[in-house]
Amino acid sequence: TDTSMTFMDLILSGGTFTAGTSTTIGYASSGAIGTFTLSGGTFVASSGTTTFKGNFTYTSGTYTHSSGTTFFDAVGSSTIAANTLNFNNVTFGKNIGGGPGITTVTQSFTVLGNLVVSNADNIGYTIQIQSSSSTNPTITVNGDLSFPSGGSYIRQLGGTTTANNLTINLKGNFDMQTNLGTMYANVVFTGTGDQTISKALGYIISPASWSSTKGSGTLTITGYASAGSYGDTFTWTAGSI
Repeated sequence: TDTSMTFMDLILSGGTFTAGTSTTIGYASSGAIGTFTLSGGTFVASSGTTTFKGNFTYTSGTYTHSSGTTFFDAVGSSTIAANTLNFNNVTFGKNIGGGPGITTVTQSFTVLGNLVVSNADNIGYTIQIQSSSSTNPTITVNGDLSFPSGGSYIRQLGGTTTANNLTINLKGNFDMQTNLGTMYANVVFTGTGDQTISKALGYIISPASWSSTKGSGTLTITGYASAGSYGDTFTWTAGSI
């Protein structure tokens, strides 16, 4: 195991690969987008941050999250086919450059911790996390979903059309603290304890449809500001709030 690793492509079909403290997969200095493929064997992610800048494909084998953070860095156009994997903490985001970031989620997966949507790009590129046409996968988040403040450019979760949208099964809290955040994704609140919705800034826009199937605990809006010239389309379809 090395401390720092960078790969253009990493294809694992057997054996065991243990990531270093800081591991980046899927991007070359030339700007080319690479691939991570796990079809057998064992991939042990970093206990710190494992960064995927290209396509992510899991079909079989063992993915060990090591209680670390998985950072899907939207350098360009990439796909996530995670095939119901469990990650620990996940960040959808973007570092500097590479063009507009469009991350297409084609299969459902689970975030055991928190899901963060951020954008640290300082050149002017937006990021969007969407699904492919009519696949509409579900990302289950056992912790919180947040759009933190900071960064200078737009970050969008969900597709602008029903066909390219996705659903968040949220068991924790929702918190949006940036006017650069947009939620198109559907959200179903499913936690057994108390949950909160807090939106100081940002947008919730159609086709977003939010609902609750909570069997216990309360769901409370602790703050909701309709910010900006576009306004919001907050559509509530089921459950109590």
